[in-house]
Amino acid sequence: AKQLKAAQAAAKQIQPLDAEGQPSAKGKVVLASIGMSNTTQEFSNFVKLGNADPAKSESLIIVDVAQGGRDSRAWLTTEGKEERGQPSPWDVMLQRLKVAGVTPAQVQVLWIKQAHIGPANLGEFPKHAEVLEEHLQFIVQHAKKTFPNLRIAYLSSRTYAGYATTQLN
Repeated sequence: AKQLKAAQAAAKQIQPLDAEGQPSAKGKVVLASIGMSNTTQEFSNFVKLGNADPAKSESLIIVDVAQGGRDSRAWLTTEGKEERGQPSPWDVMLQRLKVAGVTPAQVQVLWIKQAHIGPANLGEFPKHAEVLEEHLQFIVQHAKKTFPNLRIAYLSSRTYAGYATTQLN
């Protein structure tokens, strides 16, 4: 009940913001995704469906910033840094927001769906769950720094992969 009340209060604070994050009738409310390949595959379809919905507010901008191959560990690499010769996923995310014509100050809602590549390599359960928990904590905290007007972050778990035949899942 306490969490629901806090979420409802946060949701009431969501309003169109200008590029600097100030309330504006002509501003934008940005909903973005953070995650790996499964996230971008799912969210890119959500973007199409959401944008096609005639009831969608013109002020709502939905941006897929999730990135294939960028698991929870990759999102620990912050802006201006590289991992394995690739730019930080946060840098790619900032570029995608710019292409969408919005700023980090306008992002108020996130959907975060993360996983760890090769979790069995981390050891027996619950070790991989504990590592993912640490990664998610960092990601949410860094998202709040990156998006100063972030109000709500939805976290979802990955589809159960216990019957996978590769070490990826």
